[in-house]
Amino acid sequence: MSDFFIYYMESNVVCVILFLIMLVHDLLNVDKQEKQVKFDYALMAFMGYFISDSIWAGIIENIIPKTRFSVVTLNFINFVFMAVLTYAWLNYVWAETQSPKRNIPFYRVLSFSPFLASVIALVVIYLVAPQLLITDDLNITFTFLVFQIAVPIIYVMTVVVISIGKAIRTSDSTEKRKLLYIGFYPLMVVVGGVTQIVFLPRVPIFCFASTVLMLIFYVRSMEKQISLDPLTGLNNRSQLSKYVSQDNFFSESHHHSFVVMMDVNDFKHINDTYGHSEGDQALLIISKSLKDATKDLGLSAFLGRYGGDEFILIVHSLSEADVINLIEKIREHIRLNCKLLDTSYLLTIGAGFNDWDGDKSTFIHSMQLADQKLYKDKEYIKKQLKQANQ
Repeated sequence: MSDFFIYYMESNVVCVILFLIMLVHDLLNVDKQEKQVKFDYALMAFMGYFISDSIWAGIIENIIPKTRFSVVTLNFINFVFMAVLTYAWLNYVWAETQSPKRNIPFYRVLSFSPFLASVIALVVIYLVAPQLLITDDLNITFTFLVFQIAVPIIYVMTVVVISIGKAIRTSDSTEKRKLLYIGFYPLMVVVGGVTQIVFLPRVPIFCFASTVLMLIFYVRSMEKQISLDPLTGLNNRSQLSKYVSQDNFFSESHHHSFVVMMDVNDFKHINDTYGHSEGDQALLIISKSLKDATKDLGLSAFLGRYGGDEFILIVHSLSEADVINLIEKIREHIRLNCKLLDTSYLLTIGAGFNDWDGDKSTFIHSMQLADQKLYKDKEYIKKQLKQANQ
């Protein structure tokens, strides 16, 4: 075996192992989300491509017999894996952005059609006019090369357009950065592949670039899973503990801090009557309303899902009247979002708040007092609704 083949194969094997570790970790996760499943499809396609690419390197070095069949087959397999992984990334972006198009049959068929059409075209051309794909000295033609890159480019550019479009429409800086990252990620991978083809054909730059970028992306995703609630995207209790443990709270900049506790009124009734999917939808409405209200008031606040249907906010430098106004603004957004979604149920929240001096040793006590006021508020709301129905 040549030194080039051994080096090239070892590089691809290492990349496959790293991708396999990520894949196994995801498969063992009992709380798999739709976007995670799509991400795993991309991982599997990458691994298939790396293995196929290693075999192709063996053909180039004459370690594996170079025949018309082996050249066409390996290049066809490379094309399939590259198209599948870019198609999988498109589906991942749709899942990450919760695009309604991903569940509409027309768009599902439309998104898959470039891949299907190109596969059929390649097979027909090979059967009818194979000279258009491979030369007499067993090298692939420009036509074959166009087929190999055309479909991935279609999917990559679709991802870029979708991501940029959504990034332009959102005013959330964190969401904007995320959209730009997932949109331009496949472009960075393409740059790695082009660099290898044009400048360093005997160095597996595509393999290295893909693996480094996917590792960065995976680590960022794991960090979000550790700190964020998977359903609502709000901070979870682990992140809450980190937040209140920071030393900078006991300072003049965080005077007049408040802990606000909220939960959904009659949440069990929503679940039992309309199903758990509607219950999840209710929680999403609450989380969106929290974000919308704090954004409207220009507040920098900690927003978290404390557990079940209970939410927690920590706001700073406000008066008691400001906190009351914030709660009313949240309720206003809940009514608005329910109207937009035409929910079949009445969605309301109970809320209670208590001041907090910013000292982590007093946080639990402040939260407990806020919780007590929350249940008093719930009782008041129930009485109001009962009187209104009489």
